[in-house]
Amino acid sequence: FGDVDVTGVKHSAPVIAEVPFSSEYKFMATVHQAIEENDGADKVGKLVAHVKGAPDRMIPLCKYQAKNGSFSDDDVEPCDKDYWIEQIAILSSHGLRVLALTRGVLPDGAVKPGEQLGPEFVQERGEPWLTIVGLCAIMDPPRPECVDAIRIAHGAGVRVAMITGD
Repeated sequence: FGDVDVTGVKHSAPVIAEVPFSSEYKFMATVHQAIEENDGADKVGKLVAHVKGAPDRMIPLCKYQAKNGSFSDDDVEPCDKDYWIEQIAILSSHGLRVLALTRGVLPDGAVKPGEQLGPEFVQERGEPWLTIVGLCAIMDPPRPECVDAIRIAHGAGVRVAMITGD
């Protein structure tokens, strides 16, 4: 999946519709017209939805996982959900915030250009339909004001336990 010209990809496959991020459903999605260079010849004439979000929300929606650095129908296999859950746990145990990166293929015309889609576009397809491409682990240190608050709490004899990044 390396050596990607991000600017070129954005130019050649602009967003035609999206599901904006919300902390309520913990993901976002963009829909693009498939192009051969990015998506493979078997996807031309279709739409591709790129969905990223909280792994606990994304993994249940995945039917396949990508392999061999390709998105061709020949290079996906059934999603090994236990494997992904284990990888997420390992990354999270190191204090990293983890996002699942997924994609799904739709028939051309499934959405209209500029359409503002809701979370049901991703969540309510009746069965898992996405392909997990990988995980993104992000270092998310506490905000500076949290560091000061923790120092004050320690000075007052309070034991602090960080449950979230904030």
